Amino acid sequence: MSIEILINKLTDEHINAVAELEKLCFASPISENNLRMLYVGGIAKGFVCIETKSGDLAAYGGAIVTAGEAQILNIATHQSFRRCGLGRQIVKKLVECALQNGAEEISLEVREGNVGARHLYETEGFYEVGRIKNYYTSPKEDALILKKDLR
Repeated sequence: MSIEILINKLTDEHINAVAELEKLCFASPISENNLRMLYVGGIAKGFVCIETKSGDLAAYGGAIVTAGEAQILNIATHQSFRRCGLGRQIVKKLVECALQNGAEEISLEVREGNVGARHLYETEGFYEVGRIKNYYTSPKEDALILKKDLR
């Protein structure tokens, strides 16, 4: 599928759409209020992919960047826009943002069974450094801790 996308910083105007995407993509979505606290004047940096024709939110991702390290919080792509490379674009923007803010490494947790996401992260240079038993609920599943060195 060929689409035109603009990647912008996540701002207050995107929070409602991001909260809706969270509900569509995750069993335990981040609430609208918590998203606002994180991304609007908060400690997290986020990016959104906006489809240019419709103006719809196609994907988003965010990370916390502090004291030489960054942690990706969530990356979500609307079902209508999956398999278009948006997740990869968001990962690249978050890594770039982490580097610009002095991070020396970036990490994340991913469901062990999320083969697509694991493949994306591995091809972007992330590698497994640990596991958290039963981290996820609905369904219960381990989280793999992945890291990428930015030095």
